[in-house]
Amino acid sequence: MFVTLCCAIVDTERRELTGSDGEEFGLARVVEFARSAPPTASAREIGTSILAAVEQFASGTALDDATIVVMRVVGEGRSRELS
Repeated sequence: MFVTLCCAIVDTERRELTGSDGEEFGLARVVEFARSAPPTASAREIGTSILAAVEQFASGTALDDATIVVMRVVGEGRSRELS
């Protein structure tokens, strides 16, 4: 699996009712979500789950300029799915 993303995802800060607490979503969380994906999950499903986690982390705040690309090798034929 290959995941590339823009800094807007990694740098997204946690939002509370009182504002930002300064904690960023971070690359470690992105890696955790990618590694924990079920073997049957498509690239689209993995990307969607990462974006949903970032939005939840930011308390539903819409992400500005968020880009993520997930590529995953599936099957023995080494075919690729792009999302």
